[in-house]
Amino acid sequence: MPAAPRPARTCLSLLLATACGAPDGQTDPDTTTTTTAPTTTTTTTPNPTDGESTSSSTTTTTTTTTTTDTADPGTTTLTTLPTTTTDTTTGEYPPDPICAPWPAPADPHDQSVVPTELPPNDPTAAKIVLVAGAPSLDHPPGAHEFFAGTALFAKLLCQTPGVVPVIVKNGWPVDESIFAGARTIVFYLDGRDVHPLADPGKYAVLAPHIAAGAGFVNLHYAVDYNPPVGAQILPWLGGYYENGYSVNPIWQATYDNLPAHPITSGVAPLTINDEWYYNMRWIDGMPGITPILQAVPPEETRTTPDTQAHPGRSEITAWAFERQGGGRGFGFTGGHWYGNWTDSPDTPDAAKLRRVVINGILWSAGLPVPPEGAPVTLDPADQGQWLDTK
Repeated sequence: MPAAPRPARTCLSLLLATACGAPDGQTDPDTTTTTTAPTTTTTTTPNPTDGESTSSSTTTTTTTTTTTDTADPGTTTLTTLPTTTTDTTTGEYPPDPICAPWPAPADPHDQSVVPTELPPNDPTAAKIVLVAGAPSLDHPPGAHEFFAGTALFAKLLCQTPGVVPVIVKNGWPVDESIFAGARTIVFYLDGRDVHPLADPGKYAVLAPHIAAGAGFVNLHYAVDYNPPVGAQILPWLGGYYENGYSVNPIWQATYDNLPAHPITSGVAPLTINDEWYYNMRWIDGMPGITPILQAVPPEETRTTPDTQAHPGRSEITAWAFERQGGGRGFGFTGGHWYGNWTDSPDTPDAAKLRRVVINGILWSAGLPVPPEGAPVTLDPADQGQWLDTK
């Protein structure tokens, strides 16, 4: 017999549009946004030195978003985003929620406390859009933890002054305008057939931002494209994983010959066991490509005809790409295991790995990387949080 209809429910959130939104993997909701006209408050105070008065003003804008879940028409979410109050006498902006302390999660799988799709309060901030994939249900807990990993990246990027990350959940934004003004766009998600850019409409949305000079970063499975899409991505990224040509073994790689490049700033030799893809399909002649991480894999991992044709070759597992006409790409094939991002006795080189990725994101955005590398201190309380339920 048909299931009884679920009662309508209404959710109010002061911080997050995702707190009561569509569950992972469902259709993105239709969203209607109403923004009240900015209100200006003027305060007049006596001047204690001359008896005259001085005034200052603040401008406050409040945005209310009404979201109807198309997969569950009985569910409506009303979200009031944090008000942005600007002191017009100083030009200062309030802290961005993404870079302020987040509420404590109710459990390790509570993702509702993570601010998502909130643009920077300061329009001059270096905006970095981090697109986290939907839960990767073909992989066990601890693997392909895209959202939890992306949340850690946001915490780390906030340690660089002037940078404001924006997290996008479930592989694509509810509001595609969030890409506007991004210095770089990072994908950490499942690829190939389910890659968002396999959808021509989504590719068409992203293309103008890349053409305008936004950086493009692909982490782990996000570098995997079917050849027709990969051919379109080559001018953005410089290389991609092609099934049947590239390989994706799990192996322990030692990177002890790092190049002189901003992405390796502050990075000492490191050893990491991960699913390191190699033998990418490169842009012809590899112009503009600089290998960042390169090591010789075990011979038994060469399982495609092309990899078997190059025994003993040192293979590229992360690279920088200077695009013709401007803009930068960064490809990084590790990131299978969530635990490799976190500090533990089993992962003594985790901080080095985090620094490679954060340096790479900053470099792709055209931002300076400090000689000592980007700060990547991880709060122990943040480890093991915001995981997918699977």
